[in-house]
Amino acid sequence: MNTVWVFAAGMRRGGSTLQYHLARELVEYAGGFNAGWVTWQNFDKCFKKYDGSHPFVILKGHCYYPDHSDCARRLFDKGRIKALHIYRDIRDIAASYVQMRKKSIWDYILNTEIPSILREHELWIALPKEQIHITSYEKYMFGYEMELMKYFLEISMPPSELVYAMSRHTLEAHKQLIATQEYDASNQRFNTNSLMWDNHIADGKVGKYKTVLTQEQIEQVETVAYDYLREKGYIDDNGQLYEGGHGDVPGDPASERTTG
Repeated sequence: MNTVWVFAAGMRRGGSTLQYHLARELVEYAGGFNAGWVTWQNFDKCFKKYDGSHPFVILKGHCYYPDHSDCARRLFDKGRIKALHIYRDIRDIAASYVQMRKKSIWDYILNTEIPSILREHELWIALPKEQIHITSYEKYMFGYEMELMKYFLEISMPPSELVYAMSRHTLEAHKQLIATQEYDASNQRFNTNSLMWDNHIADGKVGKYKTVLTQEQIEQVETVAYDYLREKGYIDDNGQLYEGGHGDVPGDPASERTTG
């Protein structure tokens, strides 16, 4: 059996956990296996354990695995992977980090985390189009996104099953899950099954950086990520261009999320 490896590898604090959960529903419906969070250090072991035993294996991560694992590189070169990637206004990602962290680590966010996120983004989106499904946080439409992933992964799921699967991942469903889930013994803030923290979901609205970050912080992020922000249409020489987004989609259950 030629297992298809599904990498849910969106931007950190960019909606990647929600994207992973929706794809996980599809993969498990098709008889695939959910490997959960897999670091690059553990990928080779994961591959040896599960390759060939399931039609699909889905894992969540952020790094570009072929840069760290020869096993992953061979897998990518053979075209036996499907990758999912979601990107977001990097200023809102910075604001989400600030809100989520218990203490201020601004220098780390600006000088380490943001450059790393941007490097990972460029590597993932450079994959051949048949291997990568890309969406933006601002244009995310809950039900439509799952339909797109269904066709991308070539998994057939009846409409009734699709609706039922989505009902398990609405904003309220995930808030309830966070409120009732047990936490890992080694980390009392993180659940290794849901891959969600105790404060994983905030308001998630587009443009939150305007009220969370200081003007100096906004300008610092725009300096570091200027090319990315211009390329994606988030700013031009006169400031921000995009004001709409998934927070404006009527009835969109994902409209008040921040997922990492």
